[in-house]
Amino acid sequence: MKLHKYFSLSIVLLVTFLTAACAVDPEEDSNYGLDRVMKAWIRVNYPGLKPFENTDSYVLEMVEGTGAPVVDSAYVWVHYAKRNLDQTVTSTNIQELAEQIGTYSVTANYGSNIWRVDQGYLPDDLEDVIKSLRAGGHAKVALPASASGHDRSLYSAFNSLTETTNQIIDITVDTVVTDIYDYQDRIMKTWFREHYGVSDTAAQSAKASMAPARRATWLNTASHPQRKIARNGSRHVQVESPNARWAKMLEKRTVR
Repeated sequence: MKLHKYFSLSIVLLVTFLTAACAVDPEEDSNYGLDRVMKAWIRVNYPGLKPFENTDSYVLEMVEGTGAPVVDSAYVWVHYAKRNLDQTVTSTNIQELAEQIGTYSVTANYGSNIWRVDQGYLPDDLEDVIKSLRAGGHAKVALPASASGHDRSLYSAFNSLTETTNQIIDITVDTVVTDIYDYQDRIMKTWFREHYGVSDTAAQSAKASMAPARRATWLNTASHPQRKIARNGSRHVQVESPNARWAKMLEKRTVR
């Protein structure tokens, strides 16, 4: 009787151990099934295609482009379309495509989206493909659900940190910017030149106004809110503030 009791207890413990050892995280199990679906889809539609470099994703189409290369931490202006494996469009910023599928909205932004690489906002596999492109380049990527995760949510195309479906992503890189401050300065210069006939920005004008009074300490004066006093050593020089200078210039242009 004791032998039978010990034998039954051993069986229960063995079954418990095997059950625990074989337990699979539901998310991992789901991704495993989706990965198998993706591989089967690739075998049928793109026989012999291997994953892209050191990723688990597949590049279905790629045109490198001839513009500036996408380097680490670059900003890229992109147009994209996300599809399921059955080609149903789930997200896009391409106006013509949105109009075709009946999802166009007057409140949506159909200009280029600005993404920054190497910041954790995009799936790693997709970033590796993007960094193989140049401005003007295009890629079509089959991204498995298991490779679509990322650290932070910022961009509308990837607002979920985890995906529950396999995806096909069409992406076109319109512009690549490596120095965002220089880019913004050039944009501001162009805007000032087109609207006010000058090429310098307010910041540059302020810097120029302060040049005669180096290391000056600006003091507000109650009697002249639009003017300030600069102290430079023993000299006291009354200097017109940049804001007042711009106001006068705009007033003259308006009178004309």
